[in-house]
Amino acid sequence: MKKVISTVAITVFFVSFSMALVVGSHVPESFSDWRFLRAHVFSDYVVYELMQTDMAGFEVKVVQTGPTTGLKIGFFSRPILVVEDGPNFFMGLWKDVLIIDTGTAPEPRLLSLYYIPEKRLVHRDSYFSPIVIDGERLLYYRDIGLRFYDSDNEKKLPEELRFLEENLVSMLKDQPYLGVAISEKVYLDLLIFELVNTGEYVIRYVQ
Repeated sequence: MKKVISTVAITVFFVSFSMALVVGSHVPESFSDWRFLRAHVFSDYVVYELMQTDMAGFEVKVVQTGPTTGLKIGFFSRPILVVEDGPNFFMGLWKDVLIIDTGTAPEPRLLSLYYIPEKRLVHRDSYFSPIVIDGERLLYYRDIGLRFYDSDNEKKLPEELRFLEENLVSMLKDQPYLGVAISEKVYLDLLIFELVNTGEYVIRYVQ
């Protein structure tokens, strides 16, 4: 059954240097912060974030867990995985899956998942919060790419989303200086990396 939720709060996500970990992801055994370099220590991996000088965010790399006495120097160890260039922020680790947020703009933002043993990107999508891990699934709200800035917008709703029109027009009239975006609640299976659509939609304000 299709559902719709209208959000009345403006979704504005300002990136800071203290990105919260995804709810349900593994809790680090320890965490060290040397201002320009941070280390999240897990049982099998250490996730390093090195502050970048030419852009916001961090260079993110994963190395095998070793002696904690050499944790800072461990950044220079041979990496198991290096995340693609960009303004990256570590969001969490679940088993062998690394979760990364990329970008500096307000939501929607870019979500990337890497499977560490195979050193590869397994999923990438544009998302709205909240984002949580529920069992073996990652829950988030997927941006479906529709934007509306006035009730007479030429970009009409697709037929399958016409049931959203009343809510959408109402929100545009309430806040005429903001746009609205439509997102769908989805689940990503973290074992086989398959996406499941729920048919539950959220309309929210965007800048």
